[in-house]
Amino acid sequence: MVKSDGTIPSSEFFIKVMLVNWVVSADFYLLALYSLPVYMNYNINLQWNQQRAASSDNFMKVLIFPYI
Repeated sequence: MVKSDGTIPSSEFFIKVMLVNWVVSADFYLLALYSLPVYMNYNINLQWNQQRAASSDNFMKVLIFPYI
């Protein structure tokens, strides 16, 4: 509550600051919790696609066009 002179009691101000800090931290935590698996999945898929591209390239060279 705001006092009649327009100030906020220090204990209440501290609680509000801690609450805002907690909410902001939770937002960043949830963002990281969602973003990290998405990024890791993208990274794994990228490496998997590169491996598949290399293996299919070798397949073409060895089995289909061995004398080219």
